[in-house]
Amino acid sequence: MDWTPSAETTIEELAPGLTLERLHADKLWVFHLKTVPTREVVDAWVAGRVYYRHRIMEPSTDRFLIYDAEQMPRLQYTPYFQEKSRELANSDPHVTGRLGLVAPVSGTFRAIMQLFMRRAIKKYQPHLDYGVFNRYAEALAWVEEDLFRKYPALGRKN
Repeated sequence: MDWTPSAETTIEELAPGLTLERLHADKLWVFHLKTVPTREVVDAWVAGRVYYRHRIMEPSTDRFLIYDAEQMPRLQYTPYFQEKSRELANSDPHVTGRLGLVAPVSGTFRAIMQLFMRRAIKKYQPHLDYGVFNRYAEALAWVEEDLFRKYPALGRKN
């Protein structure tokens, strides 16, 4: 699936139930997932991620991403989604920056997710910081903290 972001807006639907929001001069991308990740949704997410890596952030290894499942009725990580996630991670092993996952789950389940992410992400992308958050605003503030440290001009308010 080949895809190019709209020049008209910074928020667009990539597939039914998947919206992309581009912030801070396109350096921070937020994927809002509001439905079970079907193949169509996963393929659209992959196309967006590949574009972000190759057209926005190259040659930098920095990545500033949020995967927001706050509005998803039931959190699911399908086998196809897992496979595509591994492929993306394997193709970008030297990545740095921050990845925030928004998943409104209980403290116990969040701890399990943190362990899973630590194992999975550190195996494929050992230099990437990640965090699991209950609310989008928390994830945004955390990712922006690193983004503004590395790109101070983006954090300036007019």
